[in-house]
Amino acid sequence: MVPLSKLLQISVALAVTLGQRLALAQQAGSTGEELEDRPPPKARVLPPRNDYWPMGPEFHQERRMRTGLLVPGLMIGGGMYVSGILAGAADGYANAKGFLFVPVFGPWVTLATRHSPNCGDANAEQSGSCRAAQSAPTLLFLDGMGQLAGGILVTLAFTAPAKRWVPHIASSIAITPVIQGDTKAAILTGAF
Repeated sequence: MVPLSKLLQISVALAVTLGQRLALAQQAGSTGEELEDRPPPKARVLPPRNDYWPMGPEFHQERRMRTGLLVPGLMIGGGMYVSGILAGAADGYANAKGFLFVPVFGPWVTLATRHSPNCGDANAEQSGSCRAAQSAPTLLFLDGMGQLAGGILVTLAFTAPAKRWVPHIASSIAITPVIQGDTKAAILTGAF
């Protein structure tokens, strides 16, 4: 969806271009058909607001943390971490589930060090413990990937700050003495 401001810019540029073409046609004393071969005049384009194009002396560049990466990273990584701890608490942290307390690396260590029960015979396969043991590696893998993705997003939020052009906010206070005859005063001026 195109924002309303962009549509307004496009319509103003189009109106200016058409107005310029009509003015040229009237100056030439024609209907404008001769001008069809001429390219339209270029519209003024504002410079992009990025690192390579300074905005002027009233602006300076600031580096800020990327909250757009931090918040989802904390939600994804933290949610997977808490769910891993709660799942481990359901079993009393048996079968190497104590490693789930270690963020990001815990699910991978648990996956590598846990032991699977023998589910080879037909009676054992139907039991709930065998079904849980068969789904545990998949759940540990998803837990580890979620925590890893969250950790990467949080790391990027701190290590790759966003650069933004912001206006100078210069505040100043000046005291000006005034002496006129016998009157002595001071004028306090400021800009905030």
